[in-house]
Amino acid sequence: MPYETKPMKKQWLEIDGIMTPIILPQIWNHELQDWVVTSEQNPLPTQLTGSIDELSSTKSNIVLTAGSSIDLLEDTYCTKYKEVRYAYRLSTVANSKIEIRFFNGIGRRQAGIYSKVGTSSAEHGTLSNIDSPYYRVRLINDDGEDFTLWESIITGVI
Repeated sequence: MPYETKPMKKQWLEIDGIMTPIILPQIWNHELQDWVVTSEQNPLPTQLTGSIDELSSTKSNIVLTAGSSIDLLEDTYCTKYKEVRYAYRLSTVANSKIEIRFFNGIGRRQAGIYSKVGTSSAEHGTLSNIDSPYYRVRLINDDGEDFTLWESIITGVI
């Protein structure tokens, strides 16, 4: 490929009496088949891929009694995310379940459900290729004992 063999543009500056090459910020222009120095007229591309947004987090100690649940993320519009990631930490090893429900925008009918049983004090997971615009994330205490939710985080990957 030409960009691998074509040298990048540089500028020579005198530093302490020694001429020193400085590589300028630049991007490869496929049409010109050359490196183009960035400027206000030719800025760096700003479209980020793989950016992560925090959708919800808790850092307080929330006691979940046996059989109870808590919504970690209420019905949230999330169409721009290609992945949703979750993680949570409990005070003890317990039987917990993370439940992610998907809703369409028409009358908020449920379009699907993802459920994963956890049996440790720290759980995490990733969901990909979700076609529904709304999500709800719920943590359920399936244990016979109370436990404390120490922290949780839910992120969306653009």
